[in-house]
Amino acid sequence: MPAPPSYRLDTLSVHLVSRLEATRRAHLDAPDAARAAFARVVEEAAGALARECREVMGDEEQARLLEREARETFLPRYTRMALAQNQVEARGFGGPLGDGPFARIVATVIAVAIAATLSRYLPPLAEGLLFLLAAITPVAPELRVAWTRRAWAGQLQELADDLGRLQDAAETLPRTDLEPLRPAIPDPTVPDPDATPPARPPRTKEIH
Repeated sequence: MPAPPSYRLDTLSVHLVSRLEATRRAHLDAPDAARAAFARVVEEAAGALARECREVMGDEEQARLLEREARETFLPRYTRMALAQNQVEARGFGGPLGDGPFARIVATVIAVAIAATLSRYLPPLAEGLLFLLAAITPVAPELRVAWTRRAWAGQLQELADDLGRLQDAAETLPRTDLEPLRPAIPDPTVPDPDATPPARPPRTKEIH
């Protein structure tokens, strides 16, 4: 029986992310503290949803699935992704000069100087493009932050989508072992149609 939307793994993923994002930003420069905080939040939030699933739906199997996949699938992936994202944000989203006023002025001067130097060797269209890029240099930090955050949101959505596929696999293939998108465990009692048939034993000569 399909689980209600409120108790699906992808719904759990969205719920966990909403809880974890504030926690993640509180530990930008403390990866060990971040790991411990992530584990605590996941255990508490997934445990609460699993208890509700048991009490409201009486579905022990789905409750165990929520607890197990939150611990074994969501938490390791989110932790790896979040620590990498924290490093990017702690470095000012990858800007070598930072994003303060002085850094913007320096970056703009450098960009204009490069554009002026190269424009002598380029056709008018390329020259105009160079100066356009130089003109938007002062807002480059904002563009870089927006791009990075959009990419991060995409990673979180991909995680939720993968957990949704796990949920679908658990409902449609009850024999599936639920490592992330792992294949179903073969049933030894069902013959494999692609397997090579065993060799037929030689016939023994009848004794008269």
